[in-house]
Amino acid sequence: MIIPKGIKGLSVADLVDEAYAYRCIDENTGKNEYKDMELTGAKYESKNPSIVSVDKKTGKITAKKKGKALIKMTWKGHKLYGFIEVVDTKKMKSFQKENKKNIAASKKLNKIVGKKVTSKNALKAAKQLDECNFQYTAEKEKWIEDEDGYYEWCEYTLYSMDVFKAKMSKEKIEEYFGKINPTREDSKYLFEISSVSGNGKSVTATLSKSISDEQFLGAHYTYQMMCKEELGAKEFSFPMYIRDVENNEYIGATATLKAGSKTINIECAESLSKGKKYELSEYDYYYSDFDVDFSWLYNGNNSFIAE
Repeated sequence: MIIPKGIKGLSVADLVDEAYAYRCIDENTGKNEYKDMELTGAKYESKNPSIVSVDKKTGKITAKKKGKALIKMTWKGHKLYGFIEVVDTKKMKSFQKENKKNIAASKKLNKIVGKKVTSKNALKAAKQLDECNFQYTAEKEKWIEDEDGYYEWCEYTLYSMDVFKAKMSKEKIEEYFGKINPTREDSKYLFEISSVSGNGKSVTATLSKSISDEQFLGAHYTYQMMCKEELGAKEFSFPMYIRDVENNEYIGATATLKAGSKTINIECAESLSKGKKYELSEYDYYYSDFDVDFSWLYNGNNSFIAE
């Protein structure tokens, strides 16, 4: 990994190349435990602390002077190694020539966000995220030898100051959307359902309060991979289910959310049976590419008798 001199606060976990992910597969379950990037309980060590120091518990690094440092990370019995090369500003600029578009996008994101993410800049910032690559590979590769005498192929990853700041901006953006995410049980913006009614293929969920702009933005950011509408749209739709309580059968449905509205309109794939009891139910994301929270569906009165 190549970083400019003076960087502080970047975590080793941010620098670990995804190529190492195969080494973190649980032998008993076959599950890849690396993918969440949390690395809970990992320990870190710099073999060259005068060049790059690292906090042994948090993995936070400080680039002190030019040179190369071998970093060791131990996690769940796995030992991962990688070089961090600290370079001066002139050398970093030479690496950036091939990445002008990414550097420009990172600078723009940093300018939008500034020191704090707000409801005013969050939308622009979220859109700009797609333009940024937060790590990219410089033209440097080599075999490295770890302390046990094993050799690994190490690919240098370039982190400029602009990209590093953009990564920090991304964390601020995600933290902001996490707080205003109305689908989480612990969110103060959580939707509360006061009543639900259904007739034929139409279901209406009435909320205790109108959907605020922040709630709408938080929900759209959460569900954006599940809907075709781009961020900034006035309304968006996402999949869910209506459950037949008696038979435990599910009807596919599409919910539409609109800022300022006190209702969520839901269109079912098939007609409901009059007199039957139904309830709102989450989309079965275990069999899809999406992993999102539908906690709000169970917050309040989510059941109804079809009319």
